[in-house]
Amino acid sequence: MDGGTGIALRWVRDMLNRAPAVGREWSSRELDRFLTGDSDGDKLLHAIYDEGLEEPVPPRLAVLMKDPPPES
Repeated sequence: MDGGTGIALRWVRDMLNRAPAVGREWSSRELDRFLTGDSDGDKLLHAIYDEGLEEPVPPRLAVLMKDPPPES
């Protein structure tokens, strides 16, 4: 693995080990499944980011995400 991949892999493992609902054995198994192409990583993403999904979108970002006005 190159330096960037190794750093990212360590970060993902660290984040998964911090999640109280996710055990180390599960996270290692799911990470290995993702890296070998046996899964699309959806369980990993949920384990890492679900807590943040409950946070509201900041108003300034919400304005940027609105649909653009129709072209006339």
